[in-house]
Amino acid sequence: IALPHWGNEYETSHAPSQEELARWLAANGADLIVGSHPHVVQDTDMLEVTDAGGNPRKVPVIYSLGNAISNMSAANTQIGLLLNVHVARDCWGSVSDIIPEYVFLWSSLPGRLKDRHCTVKVKDYIGKEKYWRQPYEYRKMVNTYLNIKALTGIED
Repeated sequence: IALPHWGNEYETSHAPSQEELARWLAANGADLIVGSHPHVVQDTDMLEVTDAGGNPRKVPVIYSLGNAISNMSAANTQIGLLLNVHVARDCWGSVSDIIPEYVFLWSSLPGRLKDRHCTVKVKDYIGKEKYWRQPYEYRKMVNTYLNIKALTGIED
């Protein structure tokens, strides 16, 4: 698993240099690539590469997980991804399939949901505006969630 610290801050789409490095990492043995740094969730990809034996394989790339804990309030910086990865192996023990699953997280600032910073699963709070001390924060969470899903194509 490769964990690059890369990309342009606050951009929800990956840069060509990220894809170039992802292809290099995949071609050189990475089975999964999970990036960080931009402070926002970026799009994902499934790269098709050929291994050293000439066999094709698919490598999932998550360009940026965004923020899971943050004191930031700028656009798209309070949302992040929790990544669950399911790995299937063939009868010889080799990785045959990697299936990423995504859970969107919201990093709430003190006084908006609770007295302190807290990170919650977005889907657990959809439709529960009454729990928020600051209703605008709830609306910001929902709008950001829908916007990031539309921009990145990530399904949770």
